[in-house]
Amino acid sequence: MATLLLSLMILPLRRAEGQVPPSAAPEQSNPQSNSIAGQGDPPRDLEVLRRLEEEYIRAEIEDDTAIAGTILADDYVGLRANGSTSSKADVLSNLGRHERRREPYLITATNMREHLFGDTACLTYTKVYTKPGSQAAYSENVLHILTRRNGIWRLQLSSPLPVTRP
Repeated sequence: MATLLLSLMILPLRRAEGQVPPSAAPEQSNPQSNSIAGQGDPPRDLEVLRRLEEEYIRAEIEDDTAIAGTILADDYVGLRANGSTSSKADVLSNLGRHERRREPYLITATNMREHLFGDTACLTYTKVYTKPGSQAAYSENVLHILTRRNGIWRLQLSSPLPVTRP
């Protein structure tokens, strides 16, 4: 039993250092290959978190349920401005309708701030939506809480924040 526990503790460390071939390590379905990336390395963690946010925005733009499915935690909670919530299944179902492909738009993240607390991270930014060929834009502030479980970062909670206008 002690050998098994020690093996489980060493495997993530060796995989992070590139000493364990992928076939000997647990499968990781995330397209960013961030399974153990940055474990205990804040600058690398922040890089991984930024990449996850970029991929999540791409998933939203492209209605890509595969990308979103690898980023969202299984017990994800999305808070809405009206107080209601959504689950991972709700988000994937909405993306699966492909509404954005019929009415495409671009999303830009601005003013991103990252805060790292060990295996928990908080990211805030302003998400700006624009339609190609249009001057109209809509923006919302976003709060994302991400957690690292078993060396894998996932989006745990998402909430809009009020946009204040000067």
